[in-house]
This record gives sequence, structure tokens and C-alpha cells, in this order.
Amino acid sequence: MRPNDLADFIAKLCPAVGGRARTMVYEYRPFYVETETETLLELEETVGEPEPRRAILFGDRKKIIKIAKEEKNKREQNGPVDKRSQTIFGNILKLVKK
Repeated sequence: MRPNDLADFIAKLCPAVGGRARTMVYEYRPFYVETETETLLELEETVGEPEPRRAILFGDRKKIIKIAKEEKNKREQNGPVDKRSQTIFGNILKLVKK
């Protein structure tokens, strides 16, 4: 529905708030019309803090660190055998590369 049609529809339902509703429609402000009491209530819109430019470009560093810590904890929970086998595998790769 286009803004003009929406404003006309509200004016037909509630002529008492038609003018205010029309301005709110064209300003794209959130509002609520009660048809029984012919009142118009503006909805409160809470705006959070803007995301930093660096976080938008490079991602959230805290999430990356948290994921890395979780992966490290999972590896440590697997036990020393897995750590030892990983070390042996790394040494074999070094020998193969030479």
C-alpha cells in the first residue's frame, strides 16, 4: 500500500486523527491507531549503539577469540594422547617436505 493510500484509509476509519496520521505516514514514523477511541499512539523505537566501522569491515574480534578458546578447550579435553599424535603427525609432515 502506498503512503497516500494508507493515509486515506486511516482518514476514513478515524477522521479525528487523519491529519496527524498523514504526517506520520509520510515521515515513516511507527504509530498505532485505535479505531474505537479514535486515538493515535506513537510506538517507541529504541535505537541501539551504532556498530563501529572497524567491526563492520573486519568482523567482531571478540567472537573470533571466543571461538578460538572454545576450540582450544575441546582439544585439551581430548587428552594428551591426541596432542602427542598431533605432534608426531606434524614431525612426519616436516620430514616429508624436506
